[in-house]
Amino acid sequence: MKSIRRGVVLAVAALLPALSLGAQESQRTEVAPRTPGEFTLGELVAASSAVGQGVPVWSPDGRTITVAGRGRLWAVPAEGGEPEALPLEGASSPAWSPDGSRMAFLAPTPQGNEIWMWEPDGSAEPRLLTRLGSRIDFFSWSPDGTRLAFHGYRYGSPDVFTVEVESGRVRRLTSDRLWEVYPTWTPDSRHVVFVRMDERWVDHDVWVVEAQGGEPRLVVQDQEFFDYRRGQEFGPAQVQPGGDLVLFRSHRSGWLNQWVVPLSGGEPRPLWSEEADHNAQKPFRGYGAWSPDGGRVAFTSNLNGTQVLRVADVETGDVRTLVEPEMGVVANAAWSPDGSSIAYTFDTPQAPEDLWVVDVASGERRRLTWSLDDSGLEEALFVPEKVFYPSSDGLTIPSYLYRPPGAASHEPVPAIVWIHGGPTSQFDDSWRRHWQVHYYVKHGYAVLLPNIRGSSGYGQEFELLNRGCWGRCDMEDVEAAVAYLDELPWVDASRAAVTGTSYGGFMSMAATTFAPDLFRASFPTLTGYGDWGRAYEEFFNLAEVKLLDYELGPLPENRDTYRWTSPIHYVDRIRTPLLLVGGEGETPMARFAAQVARHYKPVQYLGFPGDPGSAANRLVWMPRTLEFLEMHLRHLEAGGGVGPSEHPESRP
Repeated sequence: MKSIRRGVVLAVAALLPALSLGAQESQRTEVAPRTPGEFTLGELVAASSAVGQGVPVWSPDGRTITVAGRGRLWAVPAEGGEPEALPLEGASSPAWSPDGSRMAFLAPTPQGNEIWMWEPDGSAEPRLLTRLGSRIDFFSWSPDGTRLAFHGYRYGSPDVFTVEVESGRVRRLTSDRLWEVYPTWTPDSRHVVFVRMDERWVDHDVWVVEAQGGEPRLVVQDQEFFDYRRGQEFGPAQVQPGGDLVLFRSHRSGWLNQWVVPLSGGEPRPLWSEEADHNAQKPFRGYGAWSPDGGRVAFTSNLNGTQVLRVADVETGDVRTLVEPEMGVVANAAWSPDGSSIAYTFDTPQAPEDLWVVDVASGERRRLTWSLDDSGLEEALFVPEKVFYPSSDGLTIPSYLYRPPGAASHEPVPAIVWIHGGPTSQFDDSWRRHWQVHYYVKHGYAVLLPNIRGSSGYGQEFELLNRGCWGRCDMEDVEAAVAYLDELPWVDASRAAVTGTSYGGFMSMAATTFAPDLFRASFPTLTGYGDWGRAYEEFFNLAEVKLLDYELGPLPENRDTYRWTSPIHYVDRIRTPLLLVGGEGETPMARFAAQVARHYKPVQYLGFPGDPGSAANRLVWMPRTLEFLEMHLRHLEAGGGVGPSEHPESRP
């Protein structure tokens, strides 16, 4: 395989300095402090995590922690020191064998990711273990180290398989047409536990089957947990080391909490019940984790976007909070082999993920990587304020508010309302949700990031409030966002713009049609659909179809709802200038722009080759969006202003 090779791999010069700072903090170079706003767009676009978003992997001897950062695997000394680049290009999802003699990982083949095996003593080239001829997403080692369980797509929908490490012999354990995913092992290596999703991807059943094959047995059923990410939201059900409890996540309390149930079956009980989602970062960044002795579980709690690390005693139910930042996201918790420490990643709105370790007994923490090196960029970025405002029906909308330097009542600034994707997602304290925002704040714009109805992180009831009314009922929260900004003396809400990507891109288009007097400008970026009916009929991605089935209902019986929620059918109402940024060709956003142009409405479309979200393309289009804002929010007078839609319509 050309993408997998042995030998010492030299790190790209831009990567090594950030990773080399695992040494003593006292050895780090002192830099002159920066003031907020003292950064360049190039610096912002180039900033990235040294450790990625995957779960850190301890070596069985506890001496190193493997992370996947910036395109390769790194072994980071657990006590601090220089990370070592592993000679495995293209590798992801590393997992050591229980005895530490070899590492399994995923890497690409022409048919998709398959499982490879590497022996770090250098005795052999990395070898392809599976030859399934289709994509493999997940695998786990048997405790005795002789086999791996995995799910793959050889026969269409994913099934569960095992593969023998020495011979490469593959055994198929499931063959249902439903999705069967995320296999894990019982402590004796005799059984495999897996998750089966129903036809709608709403209900999840946990099953157990003999590793040699046989009839699966139901362990527990879980309902009303829509899993748009192909089972990744529910995740693997994990059997207690040395015990018989199965750990899984469930909405059955109304919040996404950790639950346990006996492997033999029975009544599930909450590990710890609270009005906070557990391990709820999107995209996925770790599940609950059993301690090596099976007595405790590490998990994270989402407290209005701040993610804290907790440890629960399974027997007593006592819970300790080990890491509780004022602002930031603790994720990807992984126990050390002796159970004395937990590795985790931590990021904030001002800095991408870095690797940390906390001592479980004392709570003492140590940092192992510095993604931003000694640049001082973190200090040059802005700190948001968490705010709340009421929507038209009294619903409280949690939000983040950025105030630019110099904003004052005698000189109020224009504003941007930034809407997240999903729609079932959340603006939290993570770097990936905030990094772009700093560019616009630097240039004098107030930015509000509302978690409108339908967002995750605030309980299942809140999550379902926009079901069947995309762009309509949640637009009330966007209108209320502008009304909230209008009450701030240092903001001129009559000069407001809207933006977002994916669902946020859709909402940015919808705002120009369903609330045509609300914004002075709209600039959806990268992706966004203006016609849900056409999207449903054209989607190749099954997950997208399942999402529309769940949120808007299946076609053709819900065609009126699809039309009512699709802004492309209402472009004649548009009065707001639009700048859409996307890819080349006939993209959904390009089609929307063309339809707007046919109605002689103010619209521009910027199409970029390849990935429009690449660093090189962002360096072009982010300044273009700023020029667009300067033109329409600072230099041109316009009619309209703050106000609700003039076109209220009843729901079909």
